[in-house]
Amino acid sequence: MDVYCRKCGEPWENEELHEQAAENGTTYAETARRFRVEGCAVFEWAEPCTPSSSTAAPLIAAAYDLLGDDMDGATAILEDVGAV
Repeated sequence: MDVYCRKCGEPWENEELHEQAAENGTTYAETARRFRVEGCAVFEWAEPCTPSSSTAAPLIAAAYDLLGDDMDGATAILEDVGAV
């Protein structure tokens, strides 16, 4: 399942959050929380993202803001409305 950057809309495999947490010695929950706030910047090795001018990025941000730590729910809503 993909999760999406709130700033640029870039898709990331949810498994990448688990791997990033293991590399940093943190939990998945903490890494996912950081991803919902910081977007691609949570992946220290990734190129910095550029905010998107598309309508997807604000919808992604709204889904994360509404559903908090429910990454599966946010992704499902985004797919249902065709945002991603």
